[in-house]
Amino acid sequence: MTNRLRLLLLILALGMMAIPVPAAGQEPGPIYTVQAGDTLSAIARRFGISQEALISANAIADPSRLFPGQALVLPGFPGIQGELALRTVELGETLTTLSRLYSVSPQDLARLNHMVRDDTAFVGQDMIVPVQAEAMGLSGVAFNRLTQPGDTRLELAAQSGLSPWLGSTEAFGALRYWQLPGTLSYGIGEPDSKGFPSQIEDFSLVPLPLIQGRTTIFQVGIQEGYTLSGSLGDADLTFFPSNDGRWVALQGIHAMAEPGLLDLHITVTQADTLETVFGFSQRLMIEEGDYGFQYLNGVPPETVDQAYTQPEEELIRALLAPKTETKLWDGAFDYPSRYYTEEFVSIFGTRRNYNNGALLYYH
Repeated sequence: MTNRLRLLLLILALGMMAIPVPAAGQEPGPIYTVQAGDTLSAIARRFGISQEALISANAIADPSRLFPGQALVLPGFPGIQGELALRTVELGETLTTLSRLYSVSPQDLARLNHMVRDDTAFVGQDMIVPVQAEAMGLSGVAFNRLTQPGDTRLELAAQSGLSPWLGSTEAFGALRYWQLPGTLSYGIGEPDSKGFPSQIEDFSLVPLPLIQGRTTIFQVGIQEGYTLSGSLGDADLTFFPSNDGRWVALQGIHAMAEPGLLDLHITVTQADTLETVFGFSQRLMIEEGDYGFQYLNGVPPETVDQAYTQPEEELIRALLAPKTETKLWDGAFDYPSRYYTEEFVSIFGTRRNYNNGALLYYH
C-alpha cells in the first residue's frame, strides 16, 4: 500500500469519526450530539423528556459515562429527524419559513424549543433545528398576492408560473401547511429561510436588537409599482424614498421602553390597485441601553409629583407621535454642541433618581 493511499484512508477514517452516528438499535428521532460537560439528566431536562426514556431509547448501559461527540436519539419527538444544531433567527425568518427549510412542522419546531406559542420566534433568538443530510425544501419565490379562500394547489401552481401538474406531486402536497387563507404561498425549488416575497429585494434594519433610546433605521428595496407601510409596536412606520432607490423609515425607541419583545408588521401594497399583496410579521427584542445613573436630591417635591409629570409626559408623546409623509431634513444628524464633554452635564438616557425614589426617570 502506497503512502498516498494510506493518507487518503486515514483522512476518510477521521472524517467518518467526526460525524455523529446513533448506535445500532436506537429508535428513530432527532439526534443530539453530546457536548463537553453534558450529563444525561441535563440533556433530559433541556428537551423535556425523562432520563429513563433517554436511557432506554439509546440502550445506555452506564448512564454515568458520556463522551463529547456521542450521538443520542431523543425519544418523544415523532416526525422529527436529523442532527440537532443551533442557529440564530435572522430578520425575515419565522417558524413557518424555518420549518419549511428544515422539513418539520412549525408546531414540532416550537415544541423542540420549548415555545409556548408557535409564533413567538424573534430576531436574534438561538433556535434548535433538525438538520437532515438530504432535506426537500420549498423555495422562497412567492406568489404576487396572499392566498385567498377557495384557492387550490393547482391554481397556486399555475399562478406561480410553474407547471399546474405540480399540484398532483407529493412535493407540492407538502404546501398544505402554508395554504391557509391570508398566508404567503411558495413554489417548489431550493430551500430559503426568509419569509419575504419577490417584491422585496432586500430588507435591513439597525440596530439589532433594538436599544432603549436609540433610533431604528429600516431600509427596504422594493420593486417599482409597490408601496410599503408598517408598524413597530403601537407606532406607525412611514417609509420615504432615499437617494439609493430604497425606502427608509425611522422609528425611535423610548429611553424607558420595557425590555422585551416588540411586534413588527410590514405590508406591501400594489400602488395602482391598493391591493395588499403581502403581509409580514416578526418579533424584535428590545435591550437596555448602556446608560449611567444619577441621584438628585433636594428637588422641589411638586416638580417630581406624578400628578404633575404624567400629564406633561402624555403631552410630549402626543407632540412627537405625528409623522410627515416626506422627510423634512437633509444631511446627517449631529449633537447640538461640538464641545461634548465641556457643555453637557448629563448624557441623554441617563437614569435619574429624584429625592430618594420619589421619581425614577431619565435625562
